[in-house]
Amino acid sequence: MKLGTTHRMHAARRRVVAATTAALALVVLGAVPSSAATWRSSVALPVAKNATTDVRVGEDGITDVTAVSGPSGGLSLTVVGVGASSGAVPKVAFSRTKVTGDVELVESPKGGALVAWTRDTAVEWDDPTTLYVAARAAGSTTWSAPTKLASVHLGGFDVGVDRSGRYTIAYRTATATKVLTGRPGSWAARTLRAALPEVELAVAPDGTAALLAVDVDTTGAAVLSVASRASATGAWTAPTVVRRDASPAFIYGRQAVVAASGGSVSVAWNSGSGVRVASRATSTGAWATATVPGWSFDLTSRPDGRVELATDAVSVRSRSRTSTTWSSPTTVAKRSGVVGVDEAAGDARAATVAWVQASGVEAGVVYARDRTTSGTWGTIRRVGSTAVEQGDVAHTFVEVARSVAGRGALVYRSTTGKIWLQRFV
Repeated sequence: MKLGTTHRMHAARRRVVAATTAALALVVLGAVPSSAATWRSSVALPVAKNATTDVRVGEDGITDVTAVSGPSGGLSLTVVGVGASSGAVPKVAFSRTKVTGDVELVESPKGGALVAWTRDTAVEWDDPTTLYVAARAAGSTTWSAPTKLASVHLGGFDVGVDRSGRYTIAYRTATATKVLTGRPGSWAARTLRAALPEVELAVAPDGTAALLAVDVDTTGAAVLSVASRASATGAWTAPTVVRRDASPAFIYGRQAVVAASGGSVSVAWNSGSGVRVASRATSTGAWATATVPGWSFDLTSRPDGRVELATDAVSVRSRSRTSTTWSSPTTVAKRSGVVGVDEAAGDARAATVAWVQASGVEAGVVYARDRTTSGTWGTIRRVGSTAVEQGDVAHTFVEVARSVAGRGALVYRSTTGKIWLQRFV
């Protein structure tokens, strides 16, 4: 698929990639909420079958799940909330119709959350869509009424949050890339020096942020570029080229960007020979590149500044904020037939890795393994079954999230298409 076609095609490509690469999840977490914390029994979510999901756990202990489902041209968004108590029941917070499939959910370190989506109000393929946001306050499962923010053009939008609870929203208009920073009802707007063709945003705890984009230049080569800011209120740099490739495998794969405090940025993408990673330790530092085996991957930064990379070899590498050298891989599980990667992070060494091991063209099994705060890995446990679509690339559905405080959640799809939630409380 060529880039720069339509917003819906961008959205579809990102969601297909998300479905493909969400099968192995590494989650790094902070202190356990209590000595009795454990993975509870799975419960079915009140959402449509075969939905594409995302999950976050807030520092207030509340779990939020977004689910997008329905036929092309008639997608619906359902937001489900689960209270902090171990016996809390998942409840639908609100639903919206005619969404494009672009949905972003973030939890604030101060508690509370924000969800953003675009509504498909376009008539022609290149017409803008409308960006909406809704928020909930810390400790509450009630969401505000949706607020219309902007018209979004080709290239979509993305959302991030820093440790102060300040949100950042980046989006494309017909002629520019714009960034809003603040809180619902109080946004400060900036326009980037040069428009990016699409946006993927990463925000560090101190407000350091990076925007990643992929485009095709006039020669037909694919160009991966990054714009960044060194603080929450700092000016954005012009986009700088990280990778230019005349025969780009990465244009059809996944790209990811993370930011760590102090201006550190890492970018990862699929290449013809493995997963390619480019890193810099400061906002003005040189890019250092490395290639690791695999195709599916996920990249995350912890609040302490460390960056981790999980791959479909069910292994994990890491680097410090001040270094661009990656550690040797730590093998989490020796498995074949693993598809996808997802990762979220916290301060301590504790972690959970979850993955789907495909056992046929229409079946798969979700496994997980926990790492303690001392760095010791526990036993591998089976979580549940998931569906794997027949085709050249297996599509799987499993997402894991952890709060810095140690609470967690895992969402997966059973072979019947039902969506299940398992929580660590």
